[in-house]
Amino acid sequence: MEIAQNSNLFEFIKYICLFDDTTCRYYFKSLIYIIQSLHEANYYFVNLLPENILFDKRFNVKICDYEIQTKRIYNLSNMASLLFFMKSGERLFKVPDESDANYQLLIINADFEKFWENQTNKFQSTQFSDDFKDLFNKLIQSSENYRFSFEQIMEHPYWYA
Repeated sequence: MEIAQNSNLFEFIKYICLFDDTTCRYYFKSLIYIIQSLHEANYYFVNLLPENILFDKRFNVKICDYEIQTKRIYNLSNMASLLFFMKSGERLFKVPDESDANYQLLIINADFEKFWENQTNKFQSTQFSDDFKDLFNKLIQSSENYRFSFEQIMEHPYWYA
């Protein structure tokens, strides 16, 4: 069995450094390709956490200890949380319930403008590009009907920037 010599995403971000846009985009793409491959094999993840995203000796992504199911579910909103974590070092929701301020703004009210205003004030040293914000907003949609698909993610300007 391979060993993840370079820790996991959570520890890397918390104890070493946040990702710049280029690095964030690289690892986001790697995760999308992995998850898309799982979906093509009819496996669907339920909740992928930063602690379950490992780096091998060459800093390639490996995922472990994730809950998968064979029932068709597209939980790409989880990718918004991972994307946000890579840039800010903060979990999007401490506990995703109605008492969480981010949950209220994003899921209940869909007030993306207010959410990003709060993040700009909170993370003054972190730059969230307009393309980053737009992709995030389209991934976090509470309705699956409006949430981005793999194809839409891969056509988004953030993917190519």
